[in-house]
Amino acid sequence: MAISTLIVLILVLLFVFVAFRAFVPTSLTSELRRSFESAVIHLPELPEHVPLAFSTAIDPDFYETPRLTSPITKYLVTLYARQEAPGRRMSPTGQIALGMAFAAEFSHDELMLWLVSKAYLGLGCFGVANASQAHFATPIQDIDLSRIALLAALSKATTHLNLERSPDLVLAERNAILKGMETMGAMGPHVIDRAISMPLQVQSPLPKCD
Repeated sequence: MAISTLIVLILVLLFVFVAFRAFVPTSLTSELRRSFESAVIHLPELPEHVPLAFSTAIDPDFYETPRLTSPITKYLVTLYARQEAPGRRMSPTGQIALGMAFAAEFSHDELMLWLVSKAYLGLGCFGVANASQAHFATPIQDIDLSRIALLAALSKATTHLNLERSPDLVLAERNAILKGMETMGAMGPHVIDRAISMPLQVQSPLPKCD
């Protein structure tokens, strides 16, 4: 890419960012900031492979692309609307404003932290800390690569990925995420092969989150 083209692209991106930052009401960003802090305040320090697994599952290019257009930002918009305003239908304009607010207010790392702290992961569980205890009886600080890849798989489609009815499908999706992490260069092939060789390791019977 020519240097002049790159400069123009950077200027356009800066203009867009400033424009949508000005469009987003301060009250909305303040509300989102409070919700974010409430969501992550009790979240322990996470192993490095937790955000890697979730970005691989939902948006492999998350850390290299604008926050506004990321599927993870869209995921959080839907999640926020369902959890913070249940029963209230959000208009397309409201969804756009909410997406702009997320992108304007939060860094990539913060968006990922919010995602893993609030995503629905089956068994009535929201967030990786609760889901890790329910599925594996394991604190999230101690979760291994194969287990977190399973939770990341569940974040994509808890409706058709059911551990009790279709464990083989869940296993295949978990392994696809692990292979995706290898393709991204996030983990070496020996580490990935060892994780793929592991069984699902879930509790039996599976409990529900409170």
